[in-house]
Amino acid sequence: MDTALHMMARSRPLNIPEKQGAVCGTELAKLRGMRSVLTGCLGAVVIAAVLTFAGCVVSPIPEPPQASLDIAKVFGDSSGMRGITINGDPGAAEPVGATVRVYNLDSSDDPVDGVVEVNGSFIVELLVNEGDEVRLQIIDDEVRSDPIDAIFGRSGTRPVPSERPLASCLILDPPAELALGASQAVVVENRCDEEVQIEEPTLRRPLTGIAIGADRSWPEVLPQGGSVSVTVAVDAGWSEEDIFFIEASGPEHDRRPITVIAPP
Repeated sequence: MDTALHMMARSRPLNIPEKQGAVCGTELAKLRGMRSVLTGCLGAVVIAAVLTFAGCVVSPIPEPPQASLDIAKVFGDSSGMRGITINGDPGAAEPVGATVRVYNLDSSDDPVDGVVEVNGSFIVELLVNEGDEVRLQIIDDEVRSDPIDAIFGRSGTRPVPSERPLASCLILDPPAELALGASQAVVVENRCDEEVQIEEPTLRRPLTGIAIGADRSWPEVLPQGGSVSVTVAVDAGWSEEDIFFIEASGPEHDRRPITVIAPP
């Protein structure tokens, strides 16, 4: 394939109406035979002109929006129920119709799902008390936004990002969620200037069919530069999704939530 055709093939997919497919296909076949003439950007211009003359409407198929959440547009509201509900202002999330999943990290309650409305807003009726830590994530089929952890204050206020005192030197891989099948462990690495003590990992709430870090004894003291693998084992057919915690007790307290996702 000549350079110009190669450039077009590597770009976003072309949207050509079905009725024009045969005509456009014939024209493209002719153009492929003109390798010595159509090169570079000039070739691309010629190709576009020929297709237009032939009545081929060629336009890129728009890429679907990525799942995303703007925590600066999220707030708590206590007007509807006991505790605080999670609300997103217009433009807080995308794409439209995606799931907004919220976990109260300080509760054993079930996670609650909401839906992204046409204007990008959402409401999730999860019971959250002032000072609770919450994890929010947008899920659109197989696509997920990065999880966001935040502390909710009194009604009407914006949440503040969760504090991770050892964020710069206690490194987790993966850092926030573990999709079983792709991996079965979280590696915790100590890049701090002193020892870090890791306590026994715990589930956010009791679940059957899953074991976290059961292959070793705890606590684990990591020397500077040391690491430990926190393994996750599930029974065949396990289909849950929830959160477990990897927690450092020293030199500072640092709790890291990990969303564990069932195998596909």
